[in-house]
Formats: sequence, C-alpha cells, structure tokens
Amino acid sequence: MGKSIDGFPKGKLKSRRGKAILISALSATLLVAALGAWVYWWTTHATFDYSLRTLVVLEGERVYPGDFLYTAEHMEGVTADFIAPLEEVRAGRHEVPLTLARGWRTLETAAALYVLEPVEYMRIEFATAGPAFEPADFLRNAAIAEMAHYDIRFIVAPLPPEKYQVGLIPVMLELNGSVFQSMLHVEDRTPPTATPVGRTIPMGEEVVPGYFVADIHDASPIASVAFVSEPDVFAAGEQAVDIAIEDVFGNQGIFRALLTVLPNEIPPVILGTRTIESMFGTPIMYRQGVSAYDAFGRSLDFSVDNSGVDHNVAGRYYATYWVEDCCGLRAEVEVVVHIVSIDPQYVRERVDVILEGLLSEGMTQVEQARAIFNWVTRNVSYSGAIGRESVYEGAFQALQHRRGNCFVYAAISEVMLTRAGIQNMSIARIPGNRTNHRWNLINPDGLGWYHFDTAGAPVWLDRFMFTSSQARDATERVIRATGQMNYYTYDPDLYPDITQ
Repeated sequence: MGKSIDGFPKGKLKSRRGKAILISALSATLLVAALGAWVYWWTTHATFDYSLRTLVVLEGERVYPGDFLYTAEHMEGVTADFIAPLEEVRAGRHEVPLTLARGWRTLETAAALYVLEPVEYMRIEFATAGPAFEPADFLRNAAIAEMAHYDIRFIVAPLPPEKYQVGLIPVMLELNGSVFQSMLHVEDRTPPTATPVGRTIPMGEEVVPGYFVADIHDASPIASVAFVSEPDVFAAGEQAVDIAIEDVFGNQGIFRALLTVLPNEIPPVILGTRTIESMFGTPIMYRQGVSAYDAFGRSLDFSVDNSGVDHNVAGRYYATYWVEDCCGLRAEVEVVVHIVSIDPQYVRERVDVILEGLLSEGMTQVEQARAIFNWVTRNVSYSGAIGRESVYEGAFQALQHRRGNCFVYAAISEVMLTRAGIQNMSIARIPGNRTNHRWNLINPDGLGWYHFDTAGAPVWLDRFMFTSSQARDATERVIRATGQMNYYTYDPDLYPDITQ
C-alpha cells in the first residue's frame, strides 16, 4: 500500500473523502426536505387577507366559486374553487366549502349561500281590497335571508289587489340583477249573497225562484237562480223553499225562504155569459166575450156544452158553460140560445146606419146615450100585444114595424147601445105584477150604472139615466095612483150596484 503525498496511506484517504461526500449529500437532502416542509407549511398554513360575501340567489340559478369573492384591492390575485362540486342547491341557507388560493398559498374556508324560492302563483280574491304588494311577497322563504343584504324590486309596479280581473296576471321582478316572473292568480271563490223573502200565494199559482230572494250581490255576474227542489204550490200551509244562487265561477249560495200557500174553497166564476141570438143555419161564437176566473182572479179555460142546440131550427134552447179550477172546484152557467128566423147581422147593419146619422165625433157616451134614447122614444110606438122572445127579434120588430111592447123597446135600445160601444145590460121586474116589464141599465163613460127605460111610462119621470132611489119613488107613486105593484122593483143580487 502506497502512501499519499500527505503521508497518509492512499486507502485511508479515499475513505475520508467518501464520508465527506456522503455527509454533504445527507445534508443537502435534509435541507431540501426542510425546505419542502417549509414550502408545504407556507402554502397550507400561511394566511393571507381575503373577504367573502354572502350570496342571495334564486332557486335554480347557477353559482360559481368566484361569486363569493369581493372585488377589492386586497383580494387581487385570490382565486376560489369548490372543495366539492356544487350540485343544484335547494331553497334554504347553505354553508359552501371553498378553497382560496393566492400564488402558492391556499386555504380552506366556507361561505354563506341563501337560495330563495320564487312564488310561482300568488292567489288573491277577486274584487277584495288588500295591502299593497311588496317584492318580498313573491319569495316563499324571504325571511331566512333577513340578515343578508340583497336587492329585490318590481320591474313594473303591480296594481292594488282589488283592481285586477279574474285570471292570471304576470308580475316581473329582479333579485340582485336576476329577472324572474311570478303570477297573480286572481280567483273568485266568494259565493253570492242575498236576502231571503217570504211569499204568500194562492193555491196553484206559478212561482219562480227570483220571487224568494232580494238584494242579490256578487262581485261576478250571476249565472243562475234556481230552486234546489220545486215547491208544492198545491199544498196549503207553510213550507221551506231553498234557492240556489250561482255566479259564473261556480260559487253557490243557498238561501231558505218561507212559502205560504193559501187554501182555496171558493169555486171559480164565469163572466160575460148572456142570452145568445143567432139566425138559424149560422155558426155561433159561444166563447166571444166570455171569461172564467178562479177564486184568486187567475184566468181559467172553460168549456161549453151546446149539444142541446139545433142551429138549423128556430127555437129556444139552452147551453151550459162550465169550468173547473186547480183544486177541483166547479162552476156552471146555463144560458138561453135563441135560434131565430131573422138575420142578426142585418139588424146590426141597419142599426149602424141609424147611429151614423145620430152620433158625431166628440160626443161623450152620455150624449150618445141621450141621442139613442130620443131616437127610440120618438120612432117606436107602444103596443102591448106585440112582442118577441129574443133581442134581435125584438129589435127587428122595432126597426121593421116601429111598434112593440117593453121588450121591443129594451131590445132595440140594447142593440143600439151595444153598437155604440156603451156598456149596458138588460134588467127585468121581479114577479108580483100582472105584467112583466123589461128595461136597460147603462154605464156611460164609466160614471156608474143608471136605469134607462125607453118604454114610455110613468110620464112624470125622466127615464133617461135615473137612479135607484128615483126608481123607488116612481114605484111608490105608481102604487098610489094605480095600485100596480113592483113597477121598478128588481132583484139587486142579479145586477151591479146601481147609482143611488
């Protein structure tokens, strides 16, 4: 083994150098490890200035990590990233884990996220006043973000609630720069109101639902007013009646009223029947001028039994009018039917010619009746032996022969008064005198009923339009003068009230 220049052996010298190199390598390794540890600590534990903001967003809105960073000078170079992917976040408050980085330095933190849910539909009642809308009214969970700063406003301010019509009304809003739409669903869910009204009706009278309610009110148009069930108008007494009132949106109110049905024990009446005169072989208008009514004044349909009348043979016959009301009560009236050999139309035409010369335009019915009275008394003479059984036969006798008994006078007067349009009827003396007497009643211009006698006696009485008291006085004078009884005595139950 040789020696080194320094006097050491060469083998030993190599060994020392190797150790030095190994020590240097180990030292370098330790230095790199320490430096790496320091760098790791620096990048993971060394703090830097940062500020995070609380986000308030709409449900479904996309959120990015950088949205949580303020744009401030001390935040320059700071970046953010989600520690875990941020999936679609439901409405509510959330803590969002973040990694912030500036250069090689990073740190972990968390930021607050409020997700607010828009109101898809806000239901309000039609035509009902309410408080003014606020933007936060259109967020379901606005209260959770009360401590967070956010800006929500209407893009176009809505009207007051009571100003909208029924239907869907869009409302546009903006939350922190994000526009969203909600809808006002204006509904009418309020039923109509009304006041029930009790009614009293005659038995059988038709009723309609509207009779039983008053003061109907609803914000929307009324679609129907109907009975819940039909009342029984033939059941005497009291019964409850339910009325359903419904508006066009299907809101319904039920109102109960009381119906009183009056019992009916009074039979119907038939009016306008009179002795019928018709020339043989001609049709008869049995129903003309005739009417029937029940006890409550309601018109009824009536029937006529004329099976016993031979229209082709002159003579005296009878026909029966009959009617039955809704309660089964019946009334009958029998009338005389004269089938005559003279033509009533011929008599009417001759009378019309006479009236044309007697009457003039502008005359009152009293003046017309006076003209008829004067014509009959001046143109027909009395003959006690000549009379006829029917009105038109008597009138024909007066026109053709200008003489006849009291029946003839009353007959021609009746035809002339009727053709002139003056209300009249025939009246007869009650039995008890040796002769019958017939005269007329008239009601000109609606002044009331008066006696009207063209037959000629007694001579001291003005027999044009005399009163019932004057008729009694005349009867008493006749009794004193001649002993003749009942001259103007009649059955008052058969005639209307005669002027006193």
